[in-house]
Amino acid sequence: DRDLAVGVWSIGRGIGALVREDRDAATLAFERSRQVAPERHARILDAAHGPSLLLRALAGSTTPSAIEVAWSGEIRGARWSDLWFGTALAVALADAGDRSAAAVLETALQAGDRYPLFGALARRLAAEAAELLPCPDEGDLGEFVGAVGAGHATGEGQDARHVGSIEALKC
Repeated sequence: DRDLAVGVWSIGRGIGALVREDRDAATLAFERSRQVAPERHARILDAAHGPSLLLRALAGSTTPSAIEVAWSGEIRGARWSDLWFGTALAVALADAGDRSAAAVLETALQAGDRYPLFGALARRLAAEAAELLPCPDEGDLGEFVGAVGAGHATGEGQDARHVGSIEALKC
């Protein structure tokens, strides 16, 4: 069944590789997912497209306009798409120096609140992008760095013994 194979390649292997912090394996898994079912069905989410665009945004190999065009073909209001495409767009906007990146990222991460693992992955990848930005005190992108934050999914409990103190980064 091709639908099952797409899920295995995109969510199983692709997202699994992101959990292991293996971007190359994730990229290959997302590409394989698209090869399994190259035609897109209007009622089914493409689980590989958003995460693969986020990886491309992190690599600096896509633009905000390209992400917006790709996102326009997705099911509107789907939390999965809003999380991944929104985070990809925020990273690309931040890379371009666009101050709207913080608001876009905040909205994207809110979409991932119901998905603790996926939201944490998107947050971690956005945090990696934030590390590459100029010092927040020296430019207009401090809001983006702040939007990444050190939080976790809304409504999810956390044992205080496992939370270290958080200090502001010094530039």
